[in-house]
Amino acid sequence: SGLGFVGGGLDQSAAYRVSFYRSGVGMLRDFPIYGVGLGNFAGVFRAYQGPSLAGLTVEHVHSSWLEVLLESGLAGAAFLITVCLWPLAALGARLRASRDSRPDWVGIGIFAALAAFVLHGCVEFSFQIPGDAILFVALAAAAAAVSLHGQPPAEAAMRARRSRRALAGGFAVLVVTCLSFGF
Repeated sequence: SGLGFVGGGLDQSAAYRVSFYRSGVGMLRDFPIYGVGLGNFAGVFRAYQGPSLAGLTVEHVHSSWLEVLLESGLAGAAFLITVCLWPLAALGARLRASRDSRPDWVGIGIFAALAAFVLHGCVEFSFQIPGDAILFVALAAAAAAVSLHGQPPAEAAMRARRSRRALAGGFAVLVVTCLSFGF
């Protein structure tokens, strides 16, 4: 059955997800900074499963954002959130600042699709599905391109430099995190 309410209460799928999230918060308390390590969610989660999840094998927490936080901690999640949300924020700023009287339907469509991906990732593990992840990256690249379109060259170059610095900083955090784990 789908996620929602049936007969005045939560259906089974929604009840499981609420239990996943509660158990995930327990994991987060124990591994806040660096998480449990990429790909280690399922193995570590068993120790946090409450009685309502006894006997279930849980491979994903059914929230891409929460799973990233659990596996990579605040350090990795901050990097990923920055990388994922930057194109959405940049495109949104460009659409709001546009002086053109005609709507930018391509930009609006890309923004809506990215926003849907981000919101869907709150309740599903869509970023772990390769086809969905590839589509998200393609949309993020399109958003970055559209956000720079029509800007004066100097301003576009300045924003591109800022983006490279932010990505380099995020990559440095990721490298330090990996080194601290001995990877």
